[in-house]
Amino acid sequence: MRSNSDVVIDREVVAGQKLKEREYWLSKLAGNLPASNFPYDFQVKDEAQIRGDPAPGKMRRGEMATVLERSLVPRLTALCGGSHIRMHILFTAAAAVLLYKYTGARDMLTGSPIYKQEKAAGEEFINTVLVFRHKLDPVATTFKKFLVDTGKTISEAVEHQNFPLETLIPRLSLPSGRGDRLFDVAVVMENIHEPGFSGNADTGLTVSLLRTNTDIHVTWTYDRGRFRRDTVRKIAAHYHRLLELIPHDGDIPVTDLDILLPGEKEKLLVEWNDTRQFYPLDQTVCDLFQYQASSVADRIALVCKDNDVELPGGRLT
Repeated sequence: MRSNSDVVIDREVVAGQKLKEREYWLSKLAGNLPASNFPYDFQVKDEAQIRGDPAPGKMRRGEMATVLERSLVPRLTALCGGSHIRMHILFTAAAAVLLYKYTGARDMLTGSPIYKQEKAAGEEFINTVLVFRHKLDPVATTFKKFLVDTGKTISEAVEHQNFPLETLIPRLSLPSGRGDRLFDVAVVMENIHEPGFSGNADTGLTVSLLRTNTDIHVTWTYDRGRFRRDTVRKIAAHYHRLLELIPHDGDIPVTDLDILLPGEKEKLLVEWNDTRQFYPLDQTVCDLFQYQASSVADRIALVCKDNDVELPGGRLT
């Protein structure tokens, strides 16, 4: 049996042999890498205190289970031609679009475990997870076009998966506070992925999907040191809403995809937009200003620091 140090040495050797793959990943992950996370409820610096973990840096997981509307399953299945690989591409594209909707970011990172594959006893995989970098122009790009782009991105990553990504970490410009994690959001299609490997990614949020004959079950695994359960429930609801739009709104620009829930529309358009203020119709702005100044005549209205002058409100009337 090989020790961990032997594995590290092997990966360094592999990295030196896979020059084409190395150049691909260095190009793909060039520049300042985006944070690509849903807005946290808690600051990363407060994680240890929030979780109460004795082991710093170790995440405390929460889980939430949902199920897609049964009427939606055949439509998504037909859109993907019944292929689990295409369904994974679709669910990953949807996660990236949702990240854009939440953050406005047009450069995003997501990840997934490697596809299920046979291996000999004691054999180590070079990588257990892969990272995907998405570039999105939400105005010019429809979801269908982004779906094609995402498929190409995932296909290229799989083609170059035999390069040890961990050897590149010291050369990458990772977001501050991220440690050596390449991505914070993972998408797992349990029908084709090794779900156990997703735990190695140490992500803030992982969405795992399992397709059965009639349903698609969704499990949301999240870091309780970053997210409240209610926040994850809201993200899940928006994700479901986005998936409902895809079969019939895939040809409109991503920026026009409306993921708001009915209650949220009411709040944005009515409750938060109620900016009415009552004021006397028989008075001008000057009259109102004079009234306000005289009502607080003893308070300081103007301060000129350079000349050490203070002007009470009563002097303005």
